[in-house]
Amino acid sequence: MALARLKSVAGVTIPDTALCNAAVDLLESSSPEFLCAHCLRTYIFGSLAVRGLGRSVVDEEAAFCGAVLHDLGLVPPYRRDNRFEVDGADAARQFCSKHQVAPVRADLV
Repeated sequence: MALARLKSVAGVTIPDTALCNAAVDLLESSSPEFLCAHCLRTYIFGSLAVRGLGRSVVDEEAAFCGAVLHDLGLVPPYRRDNRFEVDGADAARQFCSKHQVAPVRADLV
């Protein structure tokens, strides 16, 4: 799907940082296209909802990574013995650790 090449959707700018690009790479390498699109829509709709409340996201990078990685527990490489949302959270934390994200920011993701 090449999510990493998207610059913006519906007026929402897609973060273009090394961490965000790594999250997209992980998503695209482990998930079917429909799930990749769902995860990107999650970020876009979330951003639009926050904007609609007249607020802004404090940490766009963490918000993007959280949205993009939120369903990893549904795909075989990350599916374990817990509920999919727990397995996905564990996978996102492992991703954050690998990319040297501070624990406080990893909690946001």
